[in-house]
This record gives sequence, C-alpha cells and structure tokens, in this order.
Amino acid sequence: MRILLFIPALNSGGAERVMVTISNYLSKRGHTVEILTLNSDYSFYQIDDSVIVRGMNLSIKNKGIKRKFEILYKELYRRHKFIKEVNDFRPDVVLSFLNTTNFIALSSIKRIHCPLIVSERNDPSSYSKIAQFLCRKLYPKARTIVCQGTKVADYYRKIGAKCVVIANPLNTSAIGEFIENGNNKLVTVGRLEEAKNQELLIKAFAEVVKKHPNYVLEIYGEGNLENELKLLINRLGLSEKVFLCGTRKNVMATVSDYNCFILSSNYEGFPNVLLEAMASGLPVVSTNFSTGVAEELIIDDINGYLVPINDVHKLSEAIEKIIVDNDKNKRMRKENIKIRELFSEEVVCEKWERLLLENCTRGKNDRED
Repeated sequence: MRILLFIPALNSGGAERVMVTISNYLSKRGHTVEILTLNSDYSFYQIDDSVIVRGMNLSIKNKGIKRKFEILYKELYRRHKFIKEVNDFRPDVVLSFLNTTNFIALSSIKRIHCPLIVSERNDPSSYSKIAQFLCRKLYPKARTIVCQGTKVADYYRKIGAKCVVIANPLNTSAIGEFIENGNNKLVTVGRLEEAKNQELLIKAFAEVVKKHPNYVLEIYGEGNLENELKLLINRLGLSEKVFLCGTRKNVMATVSDYNCFILSSNYEGFPNVLLEAMASGLPVVSTNFSTGVAEELIIDDINGYLVPINDVHKLSEAIEKIIVDNDKNKRMRKENIKIRELFSEEVVCEKWERLLLENCTRGKNDRED
C-alpha cells in the first residue's frame, strides 16, 4: 500500500508526534509512506529512514495586511502543489491531519483520484465561525473522519459524515517508571496560554496549600501568559510553593513519583499529557472539557476526578481528596497503569493500518468501476 500523509509541519506538537508514530509503524510493516508538509522537511520527532518527507516551503510569514494577501496567494498555490504531489506519488490513500491541510485536501478531492481520510484533532465547537462553516461544508466529503473521542464523532455524524474513533497512541519514551507511593509534589504540563487555564489551577492550589502547606506545584510549559502567571503567583504569596519550570522533554518520565497530575484546560482535543500521566501511574484531576476525552479516560474515585471547567472550588476539592487519602492514591496509581496496554503504539497503530487498508481497498474498486 502506498500512503501519503499530509500535515502543516512536523514540529513538537501532539498531532505531529502521532503522525510520525503512524508513519514509522506503517513503514516497518512494509508500506510505502510519504509525509508531505506545507513547510520544510524538518521533523522534531525521529522519522524512520524509509519514510519519504517532502516540504512545500509554503509557510505564511507576513503579518498585518500583507499576511492576508500572502494567505490568498499561497492557499491557491498550496492546493496546486498538493494535487501535483499526490498525482506524482500516486498513493492508494491519503491521510490528512489538522484543519489547514484538511481544508486543502478536501477542496482538491475531485482532482486527486484516491480515497481521502481526514483526522479531526481538536474541538470543532471551539473554532471560529468561518472554520466551523468550512468543516460543515468540506468534512462530509472525506471517505472517513477519524476523531479522538465519541463526542466529536457525534458532532460530525450529525452533518452526514462517516466517522470512526481512534485515540492517540502512547509515547512510550514519555512514560515514567511505576512508583507505588507519591511524594508531596503536584504537576501539570501545557502551554502557558488561555486555553490551558493554569490561572485556575494556581488559584485552586492556593486553597489546597492553606490546609497542606508541605505541598508544592510545578507547572511545565512556556507561552504568552508567563508574566501574568508569575504576577498571580506572587500576589497569592505562592512564590515558594508554585514554580514555573519551563519546558522539559518527556516530563512524565521524570515525575512519576509525584502525588498527582492536574489538567485545568478550558478545552482540549486529545491531551497526550493526560494519557502519559495516567500511564505513568499518577492519579489525575482534569476539567471535563467539551470533547469528552477526559470523561472517557477518567472514572471518578477510581483513577482520578473530573471537575467542571473554571470551577476553583471543585478543582481544589478534588486535589485534596487525592492527597489526603494515601490508600486511595495507591489504588489510583495501580488502576492507571492499565492504560499502558489499552493505548500502546502497537494496538493503536494497528487500528490505523486496518482503517487505511479498508479504505484503500474500496478506493481501488471505485477507480476500477
């Protein structure tokens, strides 16, 4: 099977990691694989030598009014180059990740002469009105839409699209060694941006630390809100209790002896870091963001807790439940390592291969008619 995978770039994001993981797996299974990007052929993640990587070098660089003209010009040229690359490579199936490339691929579907699968990596209800319109208009044209949770799949089924649910595979190098007893440290990982809502977590931790002054919170990530969060930490008198630690590769592999992991996001697609925390044995607390992925992973009082978005009291209450009951903490840790088998790279990538083969077969029959 010849497979072309399409993505804006191969930077350090979760979608990029998943695409590289799938590509390496498919290549080792004997398939011919090419990754096409809108940018360069650089990859943050290690790609197998047998995987072809091609970059269009058509990233958007200008700002302001010039950016609008550049987008108009380059979108047309990106579409032209995508069609040419597909027809030159002659894949049996195309798999596209992320809206930018999904829109290009779907608008070109009549000219690429092969089945097209797209993957929705985020919460479509959080998109701009224009992006939501394009999703409703274009996504039903895909042979299949791959979603990461059932709520997002239901969103697209309502507009007549065919959907399947495939969760992200675990990054095994990011999983920590299982440790039965946690220490007095709490941890979160994510960009310092509004969507991740670390402000909520800091405020909730301020309530926790009043009763449990021996605990500390470490926040890993960088972003535009770093200075604002520093000011908040100082204003709440937490400079010796809450630490902005910057970025660290594979954080979960180094913090599996911490007491618990907290995700305070307003919205997420499929948070790889939550899966990695659970697979490392950490009890978890997460907001119940709209894609529903957290509620598919977490069973209250069994392996963690779900809390409403932007509720300081509920979040602090859930954290306290985990840190005060050592026996419950141990049970949650043992429960969460079961995730390792359910979401292993082998299990998840096999689902992707089966899906591609099924669509590839139908695609060939369609072209022979």
